[in-house]
Amino acid sequence: MIMVSEMTGNYNLLVPLMLACSISYIITGGRTIYENQVLTRAHSPAHREEFIIDVLEEVPVEKVMSKSVVTVSPDTTIKELSKLVASTGHLGYPVVKDGRLVGMVTHRDVLRIPWSETSKIKVEQVMSRGLVTATPNESLASALRRMDEHGVGRLPVVKREDPKKLIGILTRRDLIKGHEMAKHEGLVEFRRDVLDKVKVEEIMRRDVIAVDSDMKIAELMGLMTKYTYQGYPVIEEGKLVGIITFDEIIKNLKRPETLVRDVANKHLIVTYPDETVHQALDRMYKYNVGRLPVVDRRNPTKLLGIITKTDVIRAHELERFIP
Repeated sequence: MIMVSEMTGNYNLLVPLMLACSISYIITGGRTIYENQVLTRAHSPAHREEFIIDVLEEVPVEKVMSKSVVTVSPDTTIKELSKLVASTGHLGYPVVKDGRLVGMVTHRDVLRIPWSETSKIKVEQVMSRGLVTATPNESLASALRRMDEHGVGRLPVVKREDPKKLIGILTRRDLIKGHEMAKHEGLVEFRRDVLDKVKVEEIMRRDVIAVDSDMKIAELMGLMTKYTYQGYPVIEEGKLVGIITFDEIIKNLKRPETLVRDVANKHLIVTYPDETVHQALDRMYKYNVGRLPVVDRRNPTKLLGIITKTDVIRAHELERFIP
């Protein structure tokens, strides 16, 4: 009202304006131009950004890390390491000497060595010495960023005051566990579960690296040393017929001429573009798999993409865009 009077230079308008506003309020006081009223700013979509919290920022590494760590010695041979991978299913191992962390060795280091040389070459010859680690008190969000920056799937957890003292290990699976923990413990009050709101098609990878069914294991080993993926859809005549993972490759290291079609898992566990990420994650846990091919619901042999546990972790980043 004052602005109108200032702009017109006529303060005689103040009384009529006040009278008009009072009558308007009396008549429409119980109504609003908004669809509905919310209790607080925290409930309002207009102010949602002020209250969004990255749930992984709320969970410390020590709360979800694995404390029972399977380690190897620098003197362990690659042949012994390959047997350990096959028996435990772990794809990366801290290398410890005299109680001190000295390196990391992964499944890719195993694949680079010809089978005939695996009993001669030791872990210390192929391990990574440039350690990328986490500390127990830092947040899972910080650990996830470090994983992405360095392209690794696990971080040894060490004491902050003694970076060679191994006290645990953190994997991407643990990050998912942390996300679910934050949800169930109510660490974020005004929040919808992002995994129930995001569809598979929003986060799936469309540039899928698939392998032909007549590829040899030796060729696939070369592919796996180039890429970080631990499983590949198998295609035959343009159709999805199976999936092959690192486990099948390890079991056939002695037979590099074996064809993929002879060892691929043909019992396919899949997901669909219109399913929620939570549905896909539940299926991963139910069948103990780390990835799901995404297929056309009407044509289940038509491969559209792939979703992994890494993609599930990144789904929480979409939370700020969910109404």
